[in-house]
Amino acid sequence: MSFIWPAGFSLARPAGSVTARLSEYGRMNDTPADLRSLLDRLKGAQHALIDEAARQPGLPSTAIIRRIADLENTIAAILALIEEREGSR
Repeated sequence: MSFIWPAGFSLARPAGSVTARLSEYGRMNDTPADLRSLLDRLKGAQHALIDEAARQPGLPSTAIIRRIADLENTIAAILALIEEREGSR
């Protein structure tokens, strides 16, 4: 069995993607304060989702669980970036 890729599908990274910008410029110009602010906002959004899920009877939907997990992955990536940048000083 073989998979047929949709027309126009490409594995190349879009020119404006974060990964493309990082590889082009070596590092983004985010200040530690910008990253910390983003981290705080993401944590707040994740906590709000968890609090809302806790108030509902039964288990949260799969979509809510995925959103919480996606936020956790993003938070971990930002923490790793902050540590990396602080270690390179």
